[in-house]
Amino acid sequence: YAIENEIPYELVESIEGDDEEVILPDEEINTPGSGSTPDTTPEEVATELLYEVVTNDFDEVQVWITGYTSVPEELVIPGAYGDLETAVVSGGAFKDCDIVKTVRMEFLYEIQAEAFAGCTNLTHVTIPRKDVWGIQERAFADCTSLVEIYIPRSVSVIADDAFEGCRTSFTIVTHEGCFADEYHWKDGIGPKEGRKKMINTHWGGVVEDNSFGT
Repeated sequence: YAIENEIPYELVESIEGDDEEVILPDEEINTPGSGSTPDTTPEEVATELLYEVVTNDFDEVQVWITGYTSVPEELVIPGAYGDLETAVVSGGAFKDCDIVKTVRMEFLYEIQAEAFAGCTNLTHVTIPRKDVWGIQERAFADCTSLVEIYIPRSVSVIADDAFEGCRTSFTIVTHEGCFADEYHWKDGIGPKEGRKKMINTHWGGVVEDNSFGT
């Protein structure tokens, strides 16, 4: 998986359980945990994110980003690692990080409390066009340089203090979209008990069980 600064990611080991936390290194590191680091130039900073593998209430196995050991100024949070979706940026994951200037998230459901609070050099944020449903308490609080944030229509929950302490004026850009962007008629075919369940991010995060159909 390659991000914009051409630093690839890979899932370096199989994770079992809900609480184990690992570092995602550049694939040029030959031995995970060996302490070796890839060669980088001053313009190319390796992104090493900490994460947990979590099973949610729907028995879906997901990646939750919990922190970092190294980040560039232009941070891209990958939408998946291997077959696992990146679902959540956990509370306080990037709190008080003064390195990051822009953040682009490729796929996500939720940005938890204080995930980016105190990132004083953060100016631009792009949230995925769909799927995200919630921006929680003080998620971007005290991001005093924030100029612009792209928020999709799927977001149904924005905490009152999500942007507390930010500039008195910054731009919020919303994306168009609706549930039809995600719905597929084939999901409504067959025995109801075996149909795919999904979260309707355009209607308050309710569960769509695809029971309507043939």
